[in-house]
Amino acid sequence: MSESVTEKLAKYASSLSYENLDGKIVHEAKRKIIDSLGCAIGAFNAEPVRILRDISRDVNAKKSSTVLGTQIQTTPELATFTNTTMSRYLDFMDTYFYSGEYVHPADNIASIIAVAESEKRTGKDVILATVMAYEACCRLAEFANIRKRGWDHVIWLTISSTLAVSRLMGLPTDKTAQAISIGITNNIPLRQIRVGGLSMWKALAVADSTMAGVFASNLAGHGITGPEQIFEGKHGFFNQVAGTTDLSVDKFCKSGTNFKILETHIKKYPAEYNSQSAIEAALDLRQKIGNVRNIKGINIRTFTPGYEIIADKEKWYPTNRETADHSLPYIVCAALVDGEITEKQFEEERIADPRLRELVWKVDVRPDPECDKDYYPGTPSIVEAVMDSGEKYSSKVIHPRGSYRNPMSDEELEEKFKTLVGQYLTPTQIKKALAIIWDLDTQKDV
Repeated sequence: MSESVTEKLAKYASSLSYENLDGKIVHEAKRKIIDSLGCAIGAFNAEPVRILRDISRDVNAKKSSTVLGTQIQTTPELATFTNTTMSRYLDFMDTYFYSGEYVHPADNIASIIAVAESEKRTGKDVILATVMAYEACCRLAEFANIRKRGWDHVIWLTISSTLAVSRLMGLPTDKTAQAISIGITNNIPLRQIRVGGLSMWKALAVADSTMAGVFASNLAGHGITGPEQIFEGKHGFFNQVAGTTDLSVDKFCKSGTNFKILETHIKKYPAEYNSQSAIEAALDLRQKIGNVRNIKGINIRTFTPGYEIIADKEKWYPTNRETADHSLPYIVCAALVDGEITEKQFEEERIADPRLRELVWKVDVRPDPECDKDYYPGTPSIVEAVMDSGEKYSSKVIHPRGSYRNPMSDEELEEKFKTLVGQYLTPTQIKKALAIIWDLDTQKDV
């Protein structure tokens, strides 16, 4: 009998070793961890984060993990749920996309750190688990566009986090396979999470998925088994969710510098990744047009997946930050008026500003064949301002800063980290935190 997909995935997780990782891969893993932790601390006071901290505070565990930024010790599952929500909430985390399917592989990191702490693993273990999770998450996103079928991409995080934390827990291959099956079975999320007006669950959905990965691994480690043929079965993942069987685990990278972590994009602005090029184009355009009050109309041309995700009709009238940071017309107008996109542009008072809303009403967004030609790995956007005088000014960006084709330097990444955590940490604490992560491969415990 041929090996099942869960068995192949489990064997991949057990076969990878730290010695397989090139120095460039190790360095990139550290960069992603810095970025993720910065995003997490930056969201420390967000409302859902405060709620989850209160929940976590009430639950103790023999094998415990820390809620980031606190001395709260709770279960690895609840630490994963709270910390993943923190790293995800600002929508400032990294991105990978392929043919219209998107995933945010940094969403794996909180679960890896939580389990590494509870299992007393080393910094090298964290780096290896991070590279493994990125590889699995990104390859799975390439395998099938489940967004088009009404399912949400965070299921890929359930699978990748299960692989990573099973390895950190020291599970044998057979139990890792069971953990994958358990994790998938009851955790297929609906795409409605990210359609229309958005709620707090936009950030919490992936936290729930990675928590499910940790719980599934814990269950399997204690002997619980999951359904057979969870991918291949008559009512399994291939038939019911993916609509294809074209998943080749043999293509997952095992050594060298071809790991997918090198093809992920870091965000320069705290907004949905498809808007990054439009933000840069709008900021460039602002320098050309002078007074934005003289704008008669704004034309945004972008690639089809971006149009489908952040320009649907509900996105024209955002009332909360969850919807605003996924609203292409709002984000572009805020960039034109304010000359920046930071957390300030997503405060309720700014979102409700009638003068900004008036400009949003002048926006026309359409998918454009020219942009579709440059799509993947580019995310091209053209922003054009039509002035009262009849003059037109435009700007086009294909690879925004932070794209792996136009990467941020380590210095830029550190500056992003400092900006995010500056209100919570002193300069000395920031310097120490960065030094620890850059030297993570030498750390004996997490």
